[in-house]
Amino acid sequence: DDVSSSAYGTIGIISTSTGSGSSVLIKDVPNDASTALGFTVGQADGETGKNQDGEIDDASGLRIKVAGGDLGDRGTITYIAGIADQLKDLLQGFLDPNNGLLATKFDTLDRQDEILKEDRESFEARIAATEARLKAQFLYNDGIIASLKTTENYLTQQFEAMAAANAK
Repeated sequence: DDVSSSAYGTIGIISTSTGSGSSVLIKDVPNDASTALGFTVGQADGETGKNQDGEIDDASGLRIKVAGGDLGDRGTITYIAGIADQLKDLLQGFLDPNNGLLATKFDTLDRQDEILKEDRESFEARIAATEARLKAQFLYNDGIIASLKTTENYLTQQFEAMAAANAK
């Protein structure tokens, strides 16, 4: 929080590469937006790129400026991951192709689809069996009705013949 810095109170965009060729280039930002956000073309605080010192880790890009005061113990520094790191972790949890939330959901949907296919095949088999049973029952009952109709015709003839014989 160096109030004398030209970057004080502004948003900074810092290159993740190191060395003199390190730079950040923002393209296609309208002039109004660039002015409103305070973007300028150039080099902040007149600092040039520096060669990498040490290994890059989760705290890379973290800057600490200790100004003034006596040498010796100056307290502790606590590193807190920012919202971008938390968002990155959250999105990785969603998008991980092996164990992510979306992969799990897709696997569940695929299993449910297979179960539905099996259920559909079983249902179609039961429908076909029921249809065959009903057709067989219909044909059997149709045969019984035909037999009863023949019996009805025979009895009608017999009763008419008896009535005609009694009428003489």
